[in-house]
Amino acid sequence: MEITNNVPMRDWYEPTTDNDLQYWGLDYPPLTAYHSWLCGQAAHMLGIPQLIELHTSRGIETSDTKFFMRMTVIVSDIIFFVSAVFIFFAIAYPKQSWTVRSTAIFCVLINPLFIIIDHGHFQYNCVSLGLTLWSINAMLTQHYYIGSVLFVLSICFKQMALFYALPFFFYCIGIARQESGGQTWRMLYKIALFGVVVIATFYAAFSPWLKIQRDQSALLQVIHRIFPFERGLFEDKVANVWCCTNIAVKWREVFGVRFTKLFALLATLLGCAPC
Repeated sequence: MEITNNVPMRDWYEPTTDNDLQYWGLDYPPLTAYHSWLCGQAAHMLGIPQLIELHTSRGIETSDTKFFMRMTVIVSDIIFFVSAVFIFFAIAYPKQSWTVRSTAIFCVLINPLFIIIDHGHFQYNCVSLGLTLWSINAMLTQHYYIGSVLFVLSICFKQMALFYALPFFFYCIGIARQESGGQTWRMLYKIALFGVVVIATFYAAFSPWLKIQRDQSALLQVIHRIFPFERGLFEDKVANVWCCTNIAVKWREVFGVRFTKLFALLATLLGCAPC
């Protein structure tokens, strides 16, 4: 919030005197940045601008700021995630009684991981998850292109949504094939439409950085921040295979950044390969 409300948009992902990337620098896609800007504007409107003042707001832990941060998470969750969960169970299980559906909804919403990460660490992961679930809701109701837009927006909020990209990709391919009536040209046309929708949505989200003229592409800097391989394949507290095996094999020290990238790519391709 401090950066997006005090630094020009062209410098949100750039190292400058006012933007110390080593101190919680922006390393999420543009929708997260836009969301942070909106939250900062809300702080101004509510009379707590000290929450987002440049430099001086770092480390601030007043009761007002804690309450405000928690409320931004709760409001964001209600708008994006909670609403999507209610709609999902209404669409997916229409014949179940309200008691059964409400019990399932309750079990989903009290997931400790959502509460600890989003409400304790203010990560707003449920916004991305909510957009993904809204995309699923759209797909289930045969609004396939709207679903595609929503899923791309999920990726543009948190890159972790890429975990679900392959299932969505092949689902869209399957829909194009199913609705083509066995005609190859119709299938290719529908696949092309999906491609246009996806590219147009990504363009809309990243367009401010596509228009910035610099010696080095501003878009490449954004991508570099979103996928910070130079910091390694993981950061502290990240529980994945690289983090676990790094205890025995110091991947970055032994193989360097270039080869660890290749190892990660090969491992991902192997994991995605059909059995």
